[in-house]
This record gives sequence, structure tokens and C-alpha cells, in this order.
Amino acid sequence: MSSSTSDTPRKKLAEFYKQFNLDSDGGQSKSYVKIEIGGGLAFYLPNLESRKKAVVKHDVHHLLTGYSGLLAGESEISAWELRSGCWKYPFAFFINLSGMLTGLLFNLPAVFRAWTKGRTTTNLYQLELTEDEILDTPTETLQKIINWTATPEKAIGYDYISFLGFVLLGILFALLSIVALPFVLLYSIYIALTAKTTPQSA
Repeated sequence: MSSSTSDTPRKKLAEFYKQFNLDSDGGQSKSYVKIEIGGGLAFYLPNLESRKKAVVKHDVHHLLTGYSGLLAGESEISAWELRSGCWKYPFAFFINLSGMLTGLLFNLPAVFRAWTKGRTTTNLYQLELTEDEILDTPTETLQKIINWTATPEKAIGYDYISFLGFVLLGILFALLSIVALPFVLLYSIYIALTAKTTPQSA
């Protein structure tokens, strides 16, 4: 499914990473992941193998959907990925639960629209495409494959019910995550301190 066109994710990801102040490889080569929470604050998580398997697909989703890489856009794409299906990628599933739940606090209408949009689309997590095929397929072709241009009908009852169910699941996950909070804080402090003392390569 490769193409010689320049309008491919491989060509556009570099610009996306630069726009949102991300590493040129999306953070694949680092041992940790930086999670921005606004106001100059951030925490860090280990860059697990399950995250590395999902990150390129997630980043290309931003290109296909137009959802921003800022906090509001991340909350919307979280809802969309959950509804269109990301259970094959555990890291994406649980991070998306947190992202969608966070969006309810300041971005509820847009998050619900993204959730409803997921009913009529699929995503790259569900497709049997290699990373190279994804990166070298024209963006417009990928949008057609995931049926992105389809306009969802007015929200139906099941949209509200399933949305509420995942919100409750997100709340449960958030409560369980409290147990891990001290470890996350200690890890974040460690990474923040070592990052300041580690010489930067030219």
C-alpha cells in the first residue's frame, strides 16, 4: 500500500512532533514518557514495550483525525480511540481511559462528539497493517480506510449508555491508580533530576 506521494504520515509526523515539542521519533528511543498536565507541570512513566507498539498508530491518528496534540485534543482522541476500539493495545486502552476522564472536566461536549464519531469509524489498532505500510500510505487513503469522513448520525441511546459505562470504568481505574501514585511521583522526580544532570548530545 506504499506510495511515492509526499502526503504520507512518514512525511508529516516530523512536522507534528516539532509543532507539539516532541522528540523527532515520538519518544520511541527514550526509557521514559513525559505526560504534560498543563501549567508547566508533567509526570513521567516508563516507556514500556506496549507503549512503543501503540505510539506510532496513536500519533498517526492525530494526523488522520485532526485532533490536537494538546490536552483538549488528547481527551478527544482518547474517547474516539476507545469507542472505535483499542483493547488490543493495553497501554493505549488505559491511557485513553485517563485521557477521556480528564477531558470531562473541561471539554465534555467535544469528548462526547468524539465518542459518538467512534461508532461509525475504525482505527489503525484494528487493522492488519505494518508500521511501514501505515507510514507510507497516503493520509487521504488511510482516512478512507478508517471511514473517517463518515458523518455519524445523531447520538443514539447506546452512545449515552456506553459513554457512561466507560466513564465509570475510567473512574474505577483512576481510583485503583492511586495505589501507584507514590511510585509515579518518585519515578518522575528521579527522571526530572537525572534529565537535568545528563549532558545533552549535540
